[in-house]
Amino acid sequence: MKLFLFFYLYQCVNALQFMSNKKFVPNKDKKKDIILMNKQNVNIIARNWLHSIDVYCNIDINFNTREEQYASIVDTINKFEGYIQENNKGIYLVWQPKNIMNRLEEPLFIIVCEKNNDTYTIKHLIQSPFWYCQYIDSVHLKKSLEEYTNYNINLNPLYESDIKYRLSWKTWYIENQ
Repeated sequence: MKLFLFFYLYQCVNALQFMSNKKFVPNKDKKKDIILMNKQNVNIIARNWLHSIDVYCNIDINFNTREEQYASIVDTINKFEGYIQENNKGIYLVWQPKNIMNRLEEPLFIIVCEKNNDTYTIKHLIQSPFWYCQYIDSVHLKKSLEEYTNYNINLNPLYESDIKYRLSWKTWYIENQ
């Protein structure tokens, strides 16, 4: 009950700051921005994001009138919920870089992966509805994941299921280096 109350209050505070300026910076040791969580807590975060989309963004989560930006987040959360109901072997992480505009810690992405031998395979990546690339570029998430996994990471399933990460991390990022 205390955990639920904490996340409810977190969403209320976050909603008030929704339009405020935010700025995140990666930790010098990037793997410290990745936090291991159990699936119950990650599921609470995802459900609160759905609630926030519905309440604060005036979006109908019943697929009637959703803006496309939030539709992909809702669809990804629905796939994630299906995954956690069917699988017990997932590893659940959140990416939470430091917010330099205020002290409120805020998970920006949920990461679901599986570990086979020493390789981490990224299955799902769910962005917060409160994250925008102006706050911090998602390529820092990729770098944090690489350091967290000691560069033993398989991103191909993610690239196949979500073209925006393939373009951003594999195509555009390489071209801009």
